[in-house]
Amino acid sequence: MGKTEENVKEESTMKKAAAMLWKYLLGGIIPTYVLTFFLMIMSSYITATIVTLPVEKLNLIHDDNPVLSTGMSYLGSIGMWGAILIIYLLFRRQRAYLKKLIRKINKRTVICLIIGLFIGVGLNITCILAAIIHKDIYLYFNDFSILPCLFLLVAVFVQSSSEEVLCRGFVYRRIETFYKMPIVPIIANSLLFAILHLLNPGVTVVSILNIFLCGILFSILYYYTGNLSLCYTGHMGWNFCQSIIFGLPNSGVVVPYSFMKLEASNARDSFFYNCAFGVEGTEFSVIVLSIACIIVIILGQKKIINNGNKSEEN
Repeated sequence: MGKTEENVKEESTMKKAAAMLWKYLLGGIIPTYVLTFFLMIMSSYITATIVTLPVEKLNLIHDDNPVLSTGMSYLGSIGMWGAILIIYLLFRRQRAYLKKLIRKINKRTVICLIIGLFIGVGLNITCILAAIIHKDIYLYFNDFSILPCLFLLVAVFVQSSSEEVLCRGFVYRRIETFYKMPIVPIIANSLLFAILHLLNPGVTVVSILNIFLCGILFSILYYYTGNLSLCYTGHMGWNFCQSIIFGLPNSGVVVPYSFMKLEASNARDSFFYNCAFGVEGTEFSVIVLSIACIIVIILGQKKIINNGNKSEEN
């Protein structure tokens, strides 16, 4: 018995639906997520080879050297840069992006680096000052030296830029090849960015929402400018200000060395501060980051900042 015209149309519709499901979900987002976790495993081996094992053999980490211990906690992300570079070198289609990723620093790049730093530091200080004014936290001066400051600045940059080159670089660019709507790679890479922090100490629904919003902010900055430099230093500015300058939990982790220290016994949970996760775990941070996202979108729609899809990344 032959197939009716109606059955043929139904089968054709189902095949098209399956093809779209493969292309737009299984073919784009899920494999990208899987590749990302593979890259993370690869990066851990690279870090162990070039950082962790040499440091352990030289016995450089001691309890009486908090600066080095802090720096090493951030330099542990350097393996991600190595993993990303290997992927770009192995796959010919990715080499064009690699050239943009490591091209010479020019005037536009420097400007983006500075603007990104101001964005990250400005947003984080806004959240911290609110907690201080509300008397949720009390800080005291601990220590400051130029060389440790420079060393930790580089270390935090390595950690922050590695997360950005993974999420806003590799993940964003791979997913956008499957979708015409930019909202999809923006949300997809930001969601993965939040997922990667699920096991952090003191994590809550609000803190994950904040990390997701950070991902959205850096993603739309990249979308409108086409320049990852803003994301590198924006991320670094937030982390360095929060962790190294003020000594507060950075995504739930408190490092051994910071310029200032928190009187933990006097800290309290509130609308402006979360004792376990810091300012990143608060409703106030949700508001600040949401406003920042809206401002960037408005500036981008009005062409006040360059559209990254029409300008070459520098």
